[in-house]
Amino acid sequence: MAEVVSEELMFAGRLGHRRAVAVLLGDLGLADQARANMADLAPDSRIRLLTELAVLRDDVESIVLTSPDRNGGDPLGWWRIAGDLAERGYAVLVIAGDASAHAIANLEHSGADL
Repeated sequence: MAEVVSEELMFAGRLGHRRAVAVLLGDLGLADQARANMADLAPDSRIRLLTELAVLRDDVESIVLTSPDRNGGDPLGWWRIAGDLAERGYAVLVIAGDASAHAIANLEHSGADL
């Protein structure tokens, strides 16, 4: 995973050295996962990492999450990540399955805090 982060930092015009990778992963609470494969990250952690890397690039104004539910996990997790990005001013489009839409709608109707 550290290699992916390093490369994405460079694409964002930042230094991609080990220290920069360690700082970013630490900021995201993923420092202990630096040597893990991306596929081994929990779905929410992977989505958080990839979206945070994407918004580091200049002129990014929007994010499209396509099938964030395909690797399992709680749909409310990536829904919160999308909401956090929207609150920071990014336009967010999520394309997800019916089961995720129903889970989110049920929670919204229950009055629970998303």
